Amino acid sequence: MTSRQKPRILVGRLFHESHCFSPFVTLEREFSVMRGEALLAESQASGTTLGGIMRELRRRGADIIPYVSASAPPSGLVDDAFYRAIKRELIDDALAARPDAIALELHGAMGTTQLADVEGDLLTDLRAAVGPDVVIGVGLDLHAHLTPAMLAATDLCIACKTNPHADVVDCGEKVAAGVMSVLAGTLDPVATLVKVRMTLPGAMETSAGPLKLLHEEARALSAGDPAVWDVSLYNVYRALDDVDMGQAACVVTNGRSTNAERIALALGHAFWDRRADFKDDLMEVSAALDLIGRTGGRERYVLADMGDRVLAGAPGDSNAILAATLAHPEP
Repeated sequence: MTSRQKPRILVGRLFHESHCFSPFVTLEREFSVMRGEALLAESQASGTTLGGIMRELRRRGADIIPYVSASAPPSGLVDDAFYRAIKRELIDDALAARPDAIALELHGAMGTTQLADVEGDLLTDLRAAVGPDVVIGVGLDLHAHLTPAMLAATDLCIACKTNPHADVVDCGEKVAAGVMSVLAGTLDPVATLVKVRMTLPGAMETSAGPLKLLHEEARALSAGDPAVWDVSLYNVYRALDDVDMGQAACVVTNGRSTNAERIALALGHAFWDRRADFKDDLMEVSAALDLIGRTGGRERYVLADMGDRVLAGAPGDSNAILAATLAHPEP
């Protein structure tokens, strides 16, 4: 690429949060798959990480090449044959397009019936196919299972910073800006990762509680250091089942920085030190039924089993609330 040419950047998405303990397999028919101009039209206006990537790339004058996008709501492990077909398509497209860079939206917590670290597998094979000179940038969900394989295969991986996810577009814009800066030679991203092998049973929102404090600490630790380009905290999706999963702090600096390890370690220790704070104050089913009984039927209530949330990929087959209701004495 010469200074007069627009950088040619391939964009795409593979997005699924996979519940390893669901009895159901997520099949191809459950994915929304888009390619080419349809992908450009849909994503350009969407409030997604990919939408942020595309709009920022367009603003910066890049030549956007639409890849393939495959996404589905959280559910059971993905059919391995479908994943491998999508991976083959992604790699074939990259080889045919010969881009200067690749910018992807990935969830980071996708598993198949055969693979625990789908994103690591995809990015490793993609890097092997396109070689070391193509810039690869990735925007992840903060519930990603960030692995060394993912970092080794990419130039930059960052996550959104809020749950509920209010800043996914911002994440995409930062990925695009980072990719363009690497191409321009003004950013040399170096990632420093610290993982803490624990999952969070509750208090997962970032607007209050321990995660709010951790994100404030991340900003304070990196303030005043111009070398720090990004600090992402990953609260791994707890329905995964992989040996190295856990909370992660990843510091991306412009060039190597002695401060990066200090920041990442401090955040790792902060996760561990606050481990007792990660809990939700949930009502027992019996107490909820007592409360309902005291209303004398004047109100309507919905009881939700937080351990069987279908919106988080669970199968919705628990009868715990039903059993407790049947066993509960009439008011």
